[in-house]
Amino acid sequence: AMTLAPGVMQYMTGLRNESGISIRGFRTSQIQVMMDGGPVYIPYDGNDDYSRYLVGDLESIEVSKGYSSVHTGGNSLGGTIDMRSSRPKERLEFSARYVNYFDERGEDMARHVMLSAGTRQELFYLKATGLFDEKDFYRIAGSFDGSPEYALYSPAHRNQGEGKREFSAHRDKKLNIQAGLTPTEEAEIALGYIAQRGVKQRPPYAGTQRENESDHVLRNWDWPEIDKDTVSLRTRLSHHKDIINKANLYHDTHKSVQRNYRRAWAHALADSKAQYDDHDYGGNVEIAYALNEMHSVILSGSYRRDVHKRKAAQLVSRNSTPATPWLKTREMADDIWTGAVEYIFKPVKNLTLTLGGSYTRLKPVKADEFLGQTGYSLTKGNGEEAFNGPAGLFWDVNQNHQAYATVSHKTRMPTMEERYRFGIHTPGAPTRMPNPDLEPEKAVHIETGWHGKIQDKIKLHAALFFSEVRDLILDTPVRSPANFLTIIPQTQ
Repeated sequence: AMTLAPGVMQYMTGLRNESGISIRGFRTSQIQVMMDGGPVYIPYDGNDDYSRYLVGDLESIEVSKGYSSVHTGGNSLGGTIDMRSSRPKERLEFSARYVNYFDERGEDMARHVMLSAGTRQELFYLKATGLFDEKDFYRIAGSFDGSPEYALYSPAHRNQGEGKREFSAHRDKKLNIQAGLTPTEEAEIALGYIAQRGVKQRPPYAGTQRENESDHVLRNWDWPEIDKDTVSLRTRLSHHKDIINKANLYHDTHKSVQRNYRRAWAHALADSKAQYDDHDYGGNVEIAYALNEMHSVILSGSYRRDVHKRKAAQLVSRNSTPATPWLKTREMADDIWTGAVEYIFKPVKNLTLTLGGSYTRLKPVKADEFLGQTGYSLTKGNGEEAFNGPAGLFWDVNQNHQAYATVSHKTRMPTMEERYRFGIHTPGAPTRMPNPDLEPEKAVHIETGWHGKIQDKIKLHAALFFSEVRDLILDTPVRSPANFLTIIPQTQ
């Protein structure tokens, strides 16, 4: 849905076959994605598979490109995406939808179901939405006659034949419950719970490389469990319309299991299994104070703890219990603090000037890696700090048209993966080295544009923008003393 906005694209990336989102070329880990006021991402690498997100339960999706509010908590180098759950508007409402998808040959390919019911009363509201999305396969181009046969399989086996894409199924379920108390028009207390359950396959390699030419030819993965749970508590309180207090508490968990088959997936053989347990929790407080009709100030503060855990085990078959005990391979944690202030000045009725600034501090808490039974405490570094500063001038020409000019300085903290990831080629010869003191990425955005509404159903948006990125984090190859190629993340 959000890809309908200009400059926003959805793309498939990486060996995990994940769906990312980019805003004007800034990738997923460089933008801030929020759900009901709380950030949603995998703490380890800052990404997520957004094709797993079902949006039929959402009331709105707001996309900010470049310039965005300082109160989102930082890490919004390229912009922000804010998703809001739908709340009931009528005393009693119900909706249902079923969609069946067929391929060009008329074969049943996928299904989508949505059920929603809610009520809004004078003092409370309640709404529950359930979604189900399932795809069995997708059909590949008719001109494709199959991948090479791999002799390492017995008997020889093709990863991909003609017609249906092998191992391309997925199934996602989602439940969204939103409940709120509204004792007065100036007060609201809302409790939200979102549960997502998914299963995903990764199609095997279907190119022309032989099994002795590339390791990924024989790599086949699937995810029998992709579970995500989000609990949030949100409050809003107004005092005579001069002071507005908002607060938000959240707890977000991402749990998944990944199976790795380094032989033909059709033989149901599995080499290893990895279990991920990522979660973050925190909150934010925002106070808006209108000094008079011309001057307003907004203050905010937020705290978040990110935690990443990984375990692994060797398997003997796809559905077997582990052949070896579950072993810890990684456990990491960060604390992130942000404070922000924004000043709003209206010299005349239709002209608004905004000036803002925020300070973010990342403090490493734990950085442990495990090789077999041996644990290593990596150097955590001294942490990082970053400053953000947006400014904007907005002119309301009339009720349907607005001209604007903005400039903003944005940052992104390095992820746990970028700071701590390392690999071993042979004992004592690392192929990837950690860099715990990586500096944040920085960007400056300058933009001017026009928002307009020609008719009730026709909107116009034109923008001219410039973005400059500094201290971009890139993998840098370096030769070690033993002449092994070593990868070190560095800012450039």
